[in-house]
Amino acid sequence: MGKACWILAALLFAGCHAPGATPGTSADEADRVALAASPGGPNARVVGTRRSTFGVEAPTSYVADASTVVWAVSLTGVFEPVSCGPAMTPPATPGPCPSPQTTELVLINASTGAFIMGELPDPGESASP
Repeated sequence: MGKACWILAALLFAGCHAPGATPGTSADEADRVALAASPGGPNARVVGTRRSTFGVEAPTSYVADASTVVWAVSLTGVFEPVSCGPAMTPPATPGPCPSPQTTELVLINASTGAFIMGELPDPGESASP
């Protein structure tokens, strides 16, 4: 084997990526991160995962740069409201809590696998009844 082949083999063995390869998080790993970050608990399930950019999935948010490559993970389940509004001081009466949602969109950084944000309901799906 020539010297160049040994160098290439050593680089590949060391975990380097070939030119043009895109290292990052797999769709399966993004699904696991999304489920762990979701308020849906053990009954939430993945209904779809697609590669996209933050700007396409959350065009009005500035949580991440618009060009950030993300996994957009669509979940279904029962997502209870995290809060029913601000704390009330007597004699104020709190209003009713919003109904639970049945879909959620979770955005995962495709390069690092980090949770970026979740949105209830998933804007690409119909809202809860």
